[in-house]
Formats: sequence, C-alpha cells, structure tokens
Amino acid sequence: MTRKEKKLYEQMRQYQPPDVEAEKYFEMQKKAQEEIAKEKILPRLHLFERIWIQAEYLSIWFWITEGILLVVGIVLTQTADKESYITFGYVLSPLLAMIGFPAVLKSFSNGVGELEQSCRYNLREIFGMRILLTGVTEAVVLVIVLEIGELKEGSMMESVLKVFVPFLFSTAIYFWIIRHVSTKAVYSILAGAAVMLCIGCMQLKTFCEMHPELLWIQKENVLFLAFLGALFLTVIGARQYLQFIGKKKKGWDELWNFN
Repeated sequence: MTRKEKKLYEQMRQYQPPDVEAEKYFEMQKKAQEEIAKEKILPRLHLFERIWIQAEYLSIWFWITEGILLVVGIVLTQTADKESYITFGYVLSPLLAMIGFPAVLKSFSNGVGELEQSCRYNLREIFGMRILLTGVTEAVVLVIVLEIGELKEGSMMESVLKVFVPFLFSTAIYFWIIRHVSTKAVYSILAGAAVMLCIGCMQLKTFCEMHPELLWIQKENVLFLAFLGALFLTVIGARQYLQFIGKKKKGWDELWNFN
C-alpha cells in the first residue's frame, strides 16, 4: 500500500456518516413497501415453467449421458437375460445418481453464483429446481428401463428393491458430500464415492451369492421391504436436501441471497 493509499484509507476510516432520523427512515421504508406492493417487477411463473427454463441451462452432456444410459438400458432389457440387466442397474445405479450433481454444482465451479444471485431467481431457488429436475430425470430413466424389462418377464417390486434402494442410498450420500465440501474438490470426491459405491454393490451381490442362507427375504415380503427401504431413504435424501438448501455455516452466510 502506497503512502497516498494509506492516507486515503485513514481518511475513510475517520469519516462518520450522518445520523438518520428514525422517523424519516421508517417513512421511506413504508413508501418503498407500498410501491413494491402495487405491482410486481416480474410476473410469477408456475413451477413447471421455472423448471423448463432451468432445463435449458443444464449442460448438454447431462442430457446426452442420460440418453445414452436410457438407450443402453433398453437394449440390455431386450438382449440380455433378466439377471444380467438387473445386475447392471444394481451395480451402476450409484453412478447414475451421481451424474446430476456436477450439473447442479456448475455455478460454483464457474464462479457465477453472484451473477445468478442478481437474476430473476435467487440461488437457493435455482439449486432447488435443478436438483428436482436432475433427480426426476434420473428416476424416470430407471423406471422406463425397469418397466420395459418387466413387460418381458419378472417381478417389478423385486427390480425396485435391487435398483432403486442403492440409487436412493447413493443420493443421500452425495447430498452429505456437497453439504460438507464446498471446493472444486467436490467433483473428484463425488466421482470417487460413486466408484466406491458401485464396487460396494458388486461386492455385496457376490457375497450374497456365496452365502444364499443369509437371504431370508421371502417373495411375499419383497413389496413391503422395497416400500420401507425406498421410503426411509427418500426421507433421508429429502432431509439432506433441506439441510443443504438451508445451510448456514462459516463462509456460507451470504451464499443464498434470501438471507
């Protein structure tokens, strides 16, 4: 800092702003509120319209990847036996659950959070809509593939138990990661977690095949267990989502411009 800058800095520190009369302050605040109440600057759009707008801002690679996985899944249901394509979905469902998170977190890596804060929607609303959009897209891909496969053979609930439960479990893990890691390293950590979860699913399947006596689940209990597992993990994922959206920690107090 130069001598002139130091002198200017000291002068700025010594400056005392004039006191504002409380009566004038409240009068000005009341007038501003009345003007805002008269007419909104921008009309409020429906949720579907807002999500459609956000879809245009998601990376093209997200949609391409989802399309490729959908096509591959449909091809597997028609060419492979039931056990093969269910295993494919079971092992790779953690990877599918991870695909949407980089698209959602793109604002941070590109450093445009402040720009988005000044736009029509606050950053909290943008994140909420993008998470909803990517999550629903991934779930729809799974449902379409499973439904097409079950038209040919098998039990739908058995497939849900094997594919959707690890998908929902992985989603809850990824929410926890993005809540606690706010640097660019989050992408590497998410990718590493996805790989580890895929390996874990593969190892669990191998273990169950080697120890069939541990598989006490009966056919009549599959529907009930699938419902309980999916419901529990959905609640956990929703809680992680709400904690992320409402996060208030050091360095995050100004993240959401609704504060």
